[in-house]
Amino acid sequence: MAVEEKTIAEKASALAEEASRVSEQAEIGDRVNRLLNWVEETARQTTDFASDQVPLYVQELLAWNFAISLVWFGVHVVLLSAVAYFFKKYTFVKERWTEKDRYSEWPWDVRGTTTFVGTLVCLATTLVVFCNLNLDWLKIKLAPRVWLVEYISDLVK
Repeated sequence: MAVEEKTIAEKASALAEEASRVSEQAEIGDRVNRLLNWVEETARQTTDFASDQVPLYVQELLAWNFAISLVWFGVHVVLLSAVAYFFKKYTFVKERWTEKDRYSEWPWDVRGTTTFVGTLVCLATTLVVFCNLNLDWLKIKLAPRVWLVEYISDLVK
């Protein structure tokens, strides 16, 4: 009988441990369930926030890139104007030198050298400016969706 009581006690103890494990599992399941509900609610709130903010973000992105592109376009136009001014001033020097001028004693023709160097500098500067000329401001103004698609494709690359 003592053996049976011992076996019954062991069985009761095992059942108590099993009940404790089931209770812990239920508590863990409850915690997981609450965590999943919290994640679902957070995802829903984030989606609502993003859907409210994305149009505003796109408008601000377009405005910012429009302004930056327009500023660089203005810098290029000013640079081209300066190049045209200096080209006109320093390459067409017909009346600048005469026979009695102090440069007339130089062994080479100053007018030809000045014209050649000035032309090379002006052409090189113009080439650099045209290669870097940024017309994104015009694309943003005329076709903002096209610019956005290109911008997003550049981000994805």
